Amino acid sequence: MSKEEQDKDAIIAELIESNAQLTAKVERLQSMLDAAIKMLHGSKSEKLDPAQLELLLDPEAAKKPDAADCDQDAPAADSRRRSATPSCARVLKPCR
Repeated sequence: MSKEEQDKDAIIAELIESNAQLTAKVERLQSMLDAAIKMLHGSKSEKLDPAQLELLLDPEAAKKPDAADCDQDAPAADSRRRSATPSCARVLKPCR
Protein backbone atom coordinates (compact mmCIF):
# COMPACT_ATOMS: atom_id res chain seq x y z
CA MET A 1 0.00 0.00 0.00
CA SER A 2 1.32 3.40 -0.88
CA LYS A 3 1.74 6.27 1.52
CA GLU A 4 -1.13 8.10 -0.12
CA GLU A 5 -3.52 5.15 0.39
CA GLN A 6 -2.42 4.82 4.03
CA ASP A 7 -3.18 8.52 4.59
CA LYS A 8 -6.62 8.09 3.01
CA ASP A 9 -7.34 5.05 5.19
CA ALA A 10 -6.25 6.98 8.31
CA ILE A 11 -8.48 9.90 7.39
CA ILE A 12 -11.42 7.54 6.75
CA ALA A 13 -10.89 5.82 10.12
CA GLU A 14 -10.70 9.20 11.84
CA LEU A 15 -13.92 10.34 10.15
CA ILE A 16 -15.70 7.10 11.09
CA GLU A 17 -14.68 7.58 14.75
CA SER A 18 -15.74 11.23 14.69
CA ASN A 19 -19.07 10.26 13.12
CA ALA A 20 -19.68 7.65 15.85
CA GLN A 21 -18.94 10.19 18.59
CA LEU A 22 -21.21 12.78 17.05
CA THR A 23 -24.00 10.24 16.56
CA ALA A 24 -23.77 9.27 20.24
CA LYS A 25 -23.87 12.95 21.23
CA VAL A 26 -26.95 13.60 19.06
CA GLU A 27 -28.75 10.60 20.60
CA ARG A 28 -27.90 11.80 24.13
CA LEU A 29 -29.09 15.34 23.37
CA GLN A 30 -32.26 14.03 21.73
CA SER A 31 -33.09 11.96 24.81
CA MET A 32 -32.51 15.01 27.02
CA LEU A 33 -34.78 17.09 24.79
CA ASP A 34 -37.47 14.40 24.84
CA ALA A 35 -37.32 14.29 28.65
CA ALA A 36 -37.61 18.08 28.88
CA ILE A 37 -40.59 18.13 26.52
CA LYS A 38 -42.26 15.35 28.50
CA MET A 39 -41.78 17.29 31.75
CA LEU A 40 -43.18 20.42 30.18
CA HIS A 41 -46.10 18.95 28.24
CA GLY A 42 -46.51 15.49 29.75
CA SER A 43 -49.53 14.09 31.53
CA LYS A 44 -48.32 15.25 34.95
CA SER A 45 -48.10 18.86 33.78
CA GLU A 46 -51.88 18.97 33.35
CA LYS A 47 -53.45 19.10 36.79
CA LEU A 48 -57.12 18.20 36.92
CA ASP A 49 -59.45 19.59 39.53
CA PRO A 50 -61.88 16.93 40.86
CA ALA A 51 -64.71 19.45 40.44
CA GLN A 52 -64.10 19.36 36.69
CA LEU A 53 -64.79 15.62 36.72
CA GLU A 54 -68.07 16.23 38.51
CA LEU A 55 -69.13 18.54 35.69
CA LEU A 56 -68.49 15.74 33.22
CA LEU A 57 -70.43 13.23 35.27
CA ASP A 58 -73.31 15.55 36.16
CA PRO A 59 -73.87 18.13 33.39
CA GLU A 60 -76.98 19.46 35.16
CA ALA A 61 -74.77 20.80 37.95
CA ALA A 62 -72.89 22.94 35.45
CA LYS A 63 -75.99 24.77 34.26
CA LYS A 64 -76.85 28.21 35.62
CA PRO A 65 -80.09 28.38 37.62
CA ASP A 66 -83.10 29.94 35.99
CA ALA A 67 -84.31 33.34 37.15
CA ALA A 68 -87.37 31.72 38.75
CA ASP A 69 -85.11 29.45 40.81
CA CYS A 70 -83.09 32.33 42.30
CA ASP A 71 -83.39 33.37 45.91
CA GLN A 72 -85.99 36.14 46.19
CA ASP A 73 -84.31 37.65 49.27
CA ALA A 74 -81.04 38.20 47.45
CA PRO A 75 -80.62 41.81 46.29
CA ALA A 76 -80.70 42.38 42.58
CA ALA A 77 -77.60 43.70 40.90
CA ASP A 78 -79.39 46.92 39.96
CA SER A 79 -80.51 47.66 43.55
CA ARG A 80 -76.93 48.43 44.54
CA ARG A 81 -76.93 51.41 42.24
CA ARG A 82 -79.64 53.69 43.59
CA SER A 83 -78.83 56.85 41.72
CA ALA A 84 -76.46 58.23 39.18
CA THR A 85 -75.27 60.83 41.71
CA PRO A 86 -71.81 60.07 43.07
CA SER A 87 -71.78 59.15 46.74
CA CYS A 88 -69.48 62.05 47.64
CA ALA A 89 -72.07 64.54 46.32
CA ARG A 90 -74.71 63.09 48.61
CA VAL A 91 -72.44 63.28 51.65
CA LEU A 92 -70.97 66.71 51.07
CA LYS A 93 -73.23 69.72 51.37
CA PRO A 94 -72.38 72.97 49.62
CA CYS A 95 -71.23 75.84 51.83
CA ARG A 96 -73.25 79.10 51.87
